[in-house]
Amino acid sequence: MTPSERLFEPLQHTAGFAFHACNPLIDEWIRCWDGTNPLLDIGCGNCINTLKAVQVGATVTATELDRTSLQQLQKKHSDQKKPAFCLS
Repeated sequence: MTPSERLFEPLQHTAGFAFHACNPLIDEWIRCWDGTNPLLDIGCGNCINTLKAVQVGATVTATELDRTSLQQLQKKHSDQKKPAFCLS
């Protein structure tokens, strides 16, 4: 599975609702990256926004409330330029 296909593969989410599409303001969010401090994706859900930012070279810290979901995300995305994950 390619990274692009993986963007839209649903993750079993136990902490609440996860969006299955990029935020309409994703380009504005990515433009905020100053090249030094990471972008912060609070409640990253399925990591769609995080992965889009990582694909264009941004550094991202993705947070999630549910430890199990966070562990699934870390495992699922361990093969690419990794975002940092942390429990909210």
